[in-house]
Amino acid sequence: MASQHPYLTASIGPCLLRLATPNIFAMSFMLFSAVIEAWFVSYIGTVALAGLALCLYFASQGAGRVLWPVLGEVFRFVIILCGGLLLVRYNFMELDYFYYLIAAGFIAQAITSASSVYFGAWTKG
Repeated sequence: MASQHPYLTASIGPCLLRLATPNIFAMSFMLFSAVIEAWFVSYIGTVALAGLALCLYFASQGAGRVLWPVLGEVFRFVIILCGGLLLVRYNFMELDYFYYLIAAGFIAQAITSASSVYFGAWTKG
């Protein structure tokens, strides 16, 4: 007798939880990222860059091509993290420097997202 997969014989609740867990993490990360970005945008005023980056990110989700917008978010995170560590390490702890750093991260994300769309990330498979 052939063995059956546990999803076919186990109760439905734990099976649905196991299948939904990756999606729950992805959606919660997107929600957390959107809330933090909205707070930063309202705080430092880089509305145009953040708006461009977020609009292209969600449009890329609709197109099914999210590699470059996600890499843009990763670039932004790395720029802000490494730059913040350098600012703290070398005692440049003025608030203006951190604002410039966050703006540089938004610029990197917006350029990455916009250039990926311009060079055909949505049309090339």
